[in-house]
Amino acid sequence: PEPDRLVRMVENVPHLPKGRPPLQRGLSYSEFLEWRAQSKTLSDAYAVGGGPGQRLVHGTQGWVGLIGTMPSTNAFEMLRMHALLGRTFDERDEQDPNVVVLSYDTWKTHFNSDPAIVGTAIEFRAGALMNGVPPRLMTVVGVLPEGVAIANSWADYYWPLTRSYTSARVELIGQLAPGV
Repeated sequence: PEPDRLVRMVENVPHLPKGRPPLQRGLSYSEFLEWRAQSKTLSDAYAVGGGPGQRLVHGTQGWVGLIGTMPSTNAFEMLRMHALLGRTFDERDEQDPNVVVLSYDTWKTHFNSDPAIVGTAIEFRAGALMNGVPPRLMTVVGVLPEGVAIANSWADYYWPLTRSYTSARVELIGQLAPGV
């Protein structure tokens, strides 16, 4: 609802050599938390991290490469998006981030629209470019409705972005406060 009330926050970084437009980059996760806590112009904000990228997941037809992204645990709530099955992320996932929300297409195509998928543990393995990254077991907590996506792009799955994420910049999406 009210997509015209959403804004994207970036940092302008001077570009060398002089004369070129500045580069834009996201914020650190701690900067996101400060913006969210201190802003008077935003009623709420969520962050999206670069995330896990491509992972190999064992579905009903064998191993398949899927693309994921990492929204902060409040993203779905802020955007008023609800799960078709199960739930989306919440505060519990800050403490135990080994959960995943699947897109509708992923659920339909790679898990045969199994209504019992919620609560199932799925093994995620790193792709070929990420040798040495150990497999990760994630519990499916929800499936999104058809056609729902966040983070300016489509993703096959979502992992929660938590305070422990310190390795890269995040994109901040804010919701303008009333009257702004």
